[in-house]
Amino acid sequence: MLREQAPPEQQGDDQQQNEVADVKRSTRDNYFETTLHFGQIGEQNVVVKFDWSPAERQTRDDPGCPESVDVTEVLLWSLDVLGYMSKGDVADLEEEILCADRDDGC
Repeated sequence: MLREQAPPEQQGDDQQQNEVADVKRSTRDNYFETTLHFGQIGEQNVVVKFDWSPAERQTRDDPGCPESVDVTEVLLWSLDVLGYMSKGDVADLEEEILCADRDDGC
């Protein structure tokens, strides 16, 4: 399917809107890139893989639930270091992931 191209004066705006949408969408692709501190080796870039569950509205028959994230892997140089992280550190990562996709930044 061919997409109609915007006039030149509008192309910049469309491109900027698409880039913003891509940033917001990135956390829904089930990975998140961030920097973590690893003691003697210092701060390192990691890729955090996760499962995301959207919020569910409360109904008469179901209590509903808030949006949630479960970290499944934390990759440092292609090695999964999730098992070496504290529960508090993992909870902080989950909160960072949830906040990254919100307009208010938490």
